[in-house]
Amino acid sequence: MTAANLVLFLFMLFIAGSYGWAVRGTTLGKETGAMLPGALLGILCAWFSGSALLWENLWIFCAAGALGMFVGGTETYGETIGFVVRGKPSPQPLRGYMGLALKGLLWFGIAGAFLGIAFTSVAGNVYTVRDFILLFAPMPLIWAAGVAVFNAPYRPKEGKFPKIYFSVSRREVWGGMVFMLLALVIFLLVKGDTFALLLCAGGAIGGTLGWILGIWLFHRSLYPRPNIMISGWKLMENTLGALGFLGIGAGFILGYPLLQERIAAVEQAGALWNPLGDRQELFSWGMLLLITLGELACLALYQFWLRKTKHGDAFLSLAHKSLYTYLSLPLVYLGAVRYARLVSIFLIYLALVIKMMGGKRKSSLAWKIPIALSLAALLPAEIFWGGQFNVLHAWVLYTLVYFGFEFLRTLPGQDSKKPHPSMITVEGFKAVGIIALWVFAFNYF
Repeated sequence: MTAANLVLFLFMLFIAGSYGWAVRGTTLGKETGAMLPGALLGILCAWFSGSALLWENLWIFCAAGALGMFVGGTETYGETIGFVVRGKPSPQPLRGYMGLALKGLLWFGIAGAFLGIAFTSVAGNVYTVRDFILLFAPMPLIWAAGVAVFNAPYRPKEGKFPKIYFSVSRREVWGGMVFMLLALVIFLLVKGDTFALLLCAGGAIGGTLGWILGIWLFHRSLYPRPNIMISGWKLMENTLGALGFLGIGAGFILGYPLLQERIAAVEQAGALWNPLGDRQELFSWGMLLLITLGELACLALYQFWLRKTKHGDAFLSLAHKSLYTYLSLPLVYLGAVRYARLVSIFLIYLALVIKMMGGKRKSSLAWKIPIALSLAALLPAEIFWGGQFNVLHAWVLYTLVYFGFEFLRTLPGQDSKKPHPSMITVEGFKAVGIIALWVFAFNYF
C-alpha cells in the first residue's frame, strides 16, 4: 500500500465510521443499525486490499463487516453514559468511563475479528468447514456462560444486580461478549490467523479510545452550559465510529503483508474458496427464508407472550444473534456470494423499512405503502438481476436512501420530536460525509 493510499484509506475510514455511526444513532439503533457502518467498513477494506478478485466479490466483506458489527448492538449503554454526563443517581464518572471503555473494546474487537476471518477464509488454505462448525455451534452456550458469570444476578424487583454493573436498571450482557471475544482469540491463535488477530486488536483499542474520547467530548459539550448548535450525543457517536474504524484500519495496515499472501493464494486458485459449490444458492435462499420467518415469529411471540415474561428480551436477543451471527457468518465465510449480497442489500434495507413502518400516525401511509412495495420488489430484482448489483447500488442505499428516509421521519405528522437547533449541524455533517463518500466512489469505484 502506497503512502497516498494509506492516507486515503485512513481518511475514508474516518468519514465512513463517523457518518455510519451518526446515521445508526438517528435512524435505526440496536443490532441491525450497526450493520450499516459495518458494511461500509467491509467495502472500504475490500477496495484497499488491492486485489481485483477480492473486489469482484466485495459482498463477502461487506456482509462480514455488517454481521460482525451486529453483535455489539445487543449491549445497552445509555445508563452507562448517564454516570458521566448526568451523574444520576450519583456522580460516578469512573464507573461510566470504565463501562464504556469495556463495551467499546468488545464491540469493535469482535467486529474486527469477524471481518478479518473473512479475508483469511477466501484463500481456502487456513480454515475448513469443520472449523466454522466448531467455532459457531457452541457459541450460544459460550455467550450464555459469560452472561451467567458476569451479568447475574439480575432481579431488579428484588434490588439484586451483578457485582460488576455499569447501568442503573437495565440488563447487561457484556459478559457474553467477553466470552465470545475470548473464544474468537483462542480460535484465531490455534488457526494462526495473525491478520484477523491484528484487526481484532486494532478494533479493541480503537473502540476503547473511541468511547473514552467520545464521552469526554460529550461531557465537555455540556459545560459550562450546553451549546444549542452542538449535539453532544452526536459528537460522541461520530468519535466512537471514527476511532473504532481507524483502529481496525490500523490492524489492516499492519497485517497488509499477510493479506497479500492470502491474496496470492486466491489469485493462484483463480477464485474464492467456495466449498458449498452450486449448493450456495439453496443455502442462501434457505437462510433468507429462515431469517424472514424467524423475524415474523419473534415479532409475534414478543407481542403476545415474551414481553410479559422475565426472560423475553434475552430470548429475543438470542434468536437475533442465532440468525444474524451464528448461522449467517459461516455461510458468508464459506463463499456464498449470493447470500452475502442479500445481507448487504436486502437485509440492510429490510431493517430500515421495519423501522420506517413503526410510525403510528395514518398520515404517513402515503409514503409507507411505496416503501413496503419497494422492499417487495427487491427480491425479484435479486432473482433476475442480482448479478448486476454493484457497489454503487449499495452506496445509494447506505447514503441517499438512509438520508432521505431520515428526512421523511421529520415531516409534520410523524412521531418525531420537535427538531433541536443542533439538527442543522448534525444533518450538515452527515451531508458532508455523504458527499465525501460519493467523491471517493466516483473516482475509484
